[in-house]
Amino acid sequence: MTMPINKNVILDMAKSQEPEDRQNLADSVGSMCLEDYTQLNDQERALFTEIMLHLLNNATMDLKKSLALALSDHPQAPRPLMEILAQDDFSVAEVVLSKCAALSDKALIDIIRHRTVQHQMAIACRKHLSEQVSDVIVEQNNPLIITELLKNKEAKIREATLHYLADQSKKIDDYRNPLLGREDLLPEHAAIMYQWVGETLREEICKKFNLAEQDVQVFLDKALDIQAKRWMEAKKTKTQDELVALLDQEQALTVPFMIRCLREGEIALFEAILAHKLKVPSDHLPPQILEDRTLLTLACKGMDLAEDDYLELMLVLHKAQDGEAKTMRQARKLYQEEYEKINLDSARRAIQSWQNRVTQGDVP
Repeated sequence: MTMPINKNVILDMAKSQEPEDRQNLADSVGSMCLEDYTQLNDQERALFTEIMLHLLNNATMDLKKSLALALSDHPQAPRPLMEILAQDDFSVAEVVLSKCAALSDKALIDIIRHRTVQHQMAIACRKHLSEQVSDVIVEQNNPLIITELLKNKEAKIREATLHYLADQSKKIDDYRNPLLGREDLLPEHAAIMYQWVGETLREEICKKFNLAEQDVQVFLDKALDIQAKRWMEAKKTKTQDELVALLDQEQALTVPFMIRCLREGEIALFEAILAHKLKVPSDHLPPQILEDRTLLTLACKGMDLAEDDYLELMLVLHKAQDGEAKTMRQARKLYQEEYEKINLDSARRAIQSWQNRVTQGDVP
């Protein structure tokens, strides 16, 4: 038989500002309710939650820590209460974010976007993270937190997001080992990484997926084919801007995909992606940017494109004009020298001028 909860008595107790009284109150209410919480009816549970929320209004840090510790492990801890505790100072929120199963995806996403890096890190390590929460963690673009997410074997991560992170591992070495340790990593993702990892990880990739070296290119092509199929389907029903927004949402605006667009003659789509990455309105991008090597080099430098990616992109354009091997070798050396010569700050200033450019259509 449960002990009746007298709201007025408990609220009277809560009026005391003495630290010892408030600590005793937290201990007694927490113990009383946790002992028989599963046997309380809906009305009693609602009353308990109301009392706890009232206590939190003027609660000391120690009191909130005690409540967080007492309730975080409880399988039926009141969600409204736990979500408030999870938003609190990290010294209070840590145990809630680490252990409490009552937190909704909506609350976790809100915490990721508006609370501290410590809060984000604790969420990245939680058990049974959903794909939606994992995506928001990746959106924050913090390599330390993303690495912890990848190490979390119980976190669900969308295939498109893994594809994006595999592509990012070219610049961020710390992603490589955790990615290869994930059971949901596909051979296509590993094939992307195979292009730039060292010999040890290449051997691990081949062993993990039982691949011969010649099989890797097959899976790399398959990964790009999957992306291409998605955007071809979307292209039938969406405008260029809508298509780019969709690809961005799917983490598909990778450099290999942009290069594939060029190879397949999807010039308008390439330029739309370039404008999106530069945060430049499409009509503010310099006209015929693909025909002006200096402007395109400024764009690539300004968005911090890796030199190897820049060279591949430029050589694709060069090959379309002159495919002879001799001129390709000469062009590669020339492009490399030009890219190294351009100052990053100068490139960023050029991009800022495009972002702020006034077109004829803007003039009243």
